[in-house]
Amino acid sequence: MKPFKVIALFVALLGIGALLWTATARSATWHVRRIFPGARVYHDPVNSPDITFGTYARLLFPSYVGIAEDSVGFELSDFPAPVDFSRLQGRRFLLHSIRLIRCKVSDLRPLELAGKPFVVFTDCDFSALPAEQRPLLSPYDPTAAEPNRKLAYSSP
Repeated sequence: MKPFKVIALFVALLGIGALLWTATARSATWHVRRIFPGARVYHDPVNSPDITFGTYARLLFPSYVGIAEDSVGFELSDFPAPVDFSRLQGRRFLLHSIRLIRCKVSDLRPLELAGKPFVVFTDCDFSALPAEQRPLLSPYDPTAAEPNRKLAYSSP
């Protein structure tokens, strides 16, 4: 192969690699998984049919969730430490929903500063939650056989 072809191939591969890194390395998925390893991050549109860069990126990478333009949700199961919502402050994406399954929760106040996302707790441990924050929780489905098994956060 001629040196020019080798250099051109190298530059093309480097350009594609840089584009992929730019699109994914600082995405919402990266941010959430850095804070909560093992979280499943998903695109959670807020009644918006608007086309964004993320819409096109998901055509090639179905699991892509962008930064500022995409509404984000995540699910976290069996997290070993108490979930620290204050770590979501200062993020660069719109957090719309959170689903926690069998997690420990000790403070709901940071959710106010995190944009008041819709949060559903399933079989979570609230033993460390202060008494004044317990009224912020309500049954997700009051008609369910066990309504206190699945709770929702409602901001004051």
